[in-house]
Amino acid sequence: MSSQADRAGVAAALRLAMERYGERIAVSGSVAFKAAVIRAAVDAQLPITFADPALESRRQAETTKAEVKRRPGVPAAGPEPPPHRRHGLRTLGQLDNLHIEGEAQRPAQVPTTSAPKPSRVQKSAPSELEQREARIRAQMEAKRARRQGRKGRGA
Repeated sequence: MSSQADRAGVAAALRLAMERYGERIAVSGSVAFKAAVIRAAVDAQLPITFADPALESRRQAETTKAEVKRRPGVPAAGPEPPPHRRHGLRTLGQLDNLHIEGEAQRPAQVPTTSAPKPSRVQKSAPSELEQREARIRAQMEAKRARRQGRKGRGA
C-alpha cells in the first residue's frame, strides 16, 4: 500500500484482502501503518481478525470503545453481578424505580400491621403461579447441583 493512503483507502484494501484471503488477515509494516489498519477496520466495522495476537487484542479494545461511542447513554457492560444477585429471579414488584401509568401508586414497602390472625387458617391448594415457581426453583436447584458435581470432578 502507498504510505499516502487515507483511512478510506486502507478500508478498501482491507475489503479486498477479505475477499481474497478471508476474515483472518496478517498485517506487516510500521507501527503507524498497523495502527491505521486497526483504526480503519474498526471505523468500517469490518468482520476481520488479525493473525497477530497483539493486533487482534488492540482491535477488540478499539471496537469496544467505538461501540460505546456509537450508543450514547448506554453504559458499557460491567463486571459480573455480585454473588447474591446471580441466578435469582425477581418480580417487577421488587424493582424500586418502577412506576406503571394508570396504576394506583403505593409505597414500595407497605408497613405490616399486626392484624389479629384466626386460630385456624385453611390452606388452599397452591395457585398455578406458585406451582410454576416451585417447578422453576426445582429446575434451578438441579442445575446448580449438576454444576457443583462437575466442579468436584477436577476438570
